[in-house]
Amino acid sequence: MDYEEYIAQNLDRIPGKPKLIGQHYYTRGGVLDILAQYENGDLLVIEVKPGLVTPWACIQILRYCGAIIEQLEILSSDKKVKGLLIGRELDKYSQLIFQALPPDQFQFMSLDGLTPEV
Repeated sequence: MDYEEYIAQNLDRIPGKPKLIGQHYYTRGGVLDILAQYENGDLLVIEVKPGLVTPWACIQILRYCGAIIEQLEILSSDKKVKGLLIGRELDKYSQLIFQALPPDQFQFMSLDGLTPEV
């Protein structure tokens, strides 16, 4: 199953039901999987990892959010950029990273329950 495609087509399963802006969105920080927008204008960067989430993925989501802030000049507006990392589970180091991140800006969601059984 292509999890990224499934999630992009089923964003209504994400809390707040953001709308798709694009997939494989190019930024100075790299190519992010999914960019979406909430009704209030806040942006959501989604990175999909089909397996165990490592600290590298945590760094990716932070880098992509920073690039979107810079690229779209978000700092000068009232919009926020939030990050959502989706995967099977966080490894022990990634769990520590997420404990230090503001939960209203960065969240982890498990693929289990989000995608249909394969």
